[in-house]
Amino acid sequence: MSDKSDQTNRPITEALESLRVDEEETAYDPIETLASLMDLRGSVDLARYLAELPPLPDVEPSHPAAVLALTAKVIEDVRSRLDFGFENAFRPRFRLPNAQRAWSVLQRSGVLESLESGTKRQQNAAIKSATRIIWAPFGEFLETRLKRSRFALRELREELSGPIAGLGPDAGRLERMDSALRMAVSHEVDRLYRRVGHTVESHFATELRRAIDDLPTVADKEGFSMGFSEKGWLGEIFRKGQAMILGIVEHEIGQVQSLVHSSVKLHHESS
Repeated sequence: MSDKSDQTNRPITEALESLRVDEEETAYDPIETLASLMDLRGSVDLARYLAELPPLPDVEPSHPAAVLALTAKVIEDVRSRLDFGFENAFRPRFRLPNAQRAWSVLQRSGVLESLESGTKRQQNAAIKSATRIIWAPFGEFLETRLKRSRFALRELREELSGPIAGLGPDAGRLERMDSALRMAVSHEVDRLYRRVGHTVESHFATELRRAIDDLPTVADKEGFSMGFSEKGWLGEIFRKGQAMILGIVEHEIGQVQSLVHSSVKLHHESS
């Protein structure tokens, strides 16, 4: 596995490792994992598919090279757009809040005033409101990158349906099973991915509160600006969010690649 793949998947790995409470627990069971990602609707749909097993549709024969080429092109485009967005996130074109805008929100939300004369409850309410306003564009940026990447990969997966089936009956059955499994877990997977945004926002809220708590000693906007920048605590939190998005996208890319390579292998074995 490449260094890039290791880096993009590390946040997911670390998140999973943090959930382990029993080092003696049983080994990973793919059946149990799959079952945990299915809601009732998905389970019913998958059971119906397995029970009925409709005949394969008539499709035009396809060539492995064409299937591989289409897959590689779309994946390259997805990675390229994602890299461009992340590399230029703090440039003016994406209009993410800078330190001056964030400071203005802190003023308008009454955060700075509450630090001087407000109660603890007033301070918490003001900071909570300011956090939501300031983070919203960052959260939307990450969510948009994820949605666009997953949409492109979903379109690729649909476009590959016919060409993969055209590699032969075995490849066609594999494609249909893959499609059925994706449909069965899609709802729960989407809900799981949404937790990424909530997690990153929570980290941002913690760091923003820490920065605000430091204001009495820093005493001015310039001190706040040092942290609220691409090279400060803001940049670090945002890069963690980017890494998690990259990890998800690379995971879904790997699923498509696995399907395609397995289908091509079946084609060669039957030829």
